Amino acid sequence: CPEPPPPHPTPQHDTSEATDTSKLTAEAAPYVTKCLQAVAALATWPQQAHHWLLGLKSEHLVDTLARTLSEDTTGHFGLKKQSSELKAEVSRQLKASSKFSTTLHAELAKIKAKRSDGQTGTSAFSREMSIGMIVGLAAGWMLCSLYRRSKESS
Repeated sequence: CPEPPPPHPTPQHDTSEATDTSKLTAEAAPYVTKCLQAVAALATWPQQAHHWLLGLKSEHLVDTLARTLSEDTTGHFGLKKQSSELKAEVSRQLKASSKFSTTLHAELAKIKAKRSDGQTGTSAFSREMSIGMIVGLAAGWMLCSLYRRSKESS
């Protein structure tokens, strides 16, 4: 009698990919938190960053900032030397986060409001510089006058 063929192995689902994905998701979480905290403190960012963000088209704002933060070119978030897969996951989670989008738009609205009130930006800097120059000139003039008087009286 011929031997029966060996039984077909039951297909095994490859769970390593799912495990890798969940591991990557968990690994990205602290970086996502840091990025969310940074966006919540957007008002403290340099003026150049405000100009850049305000210059982006609103439909690209969330995507562009998520990618930029996840690239972490300054190393501030600890992602600079991490794998491209981890950076992509951080970017993906930020884009999917309603908190990221909501906070970003709220903080930008505050910055826009301050600019329209004249509280920040180039005009405020110019005003401060003008005041500083006037005070400096007045102090210099007073010192020169006192010096001349002291020379005249001696």
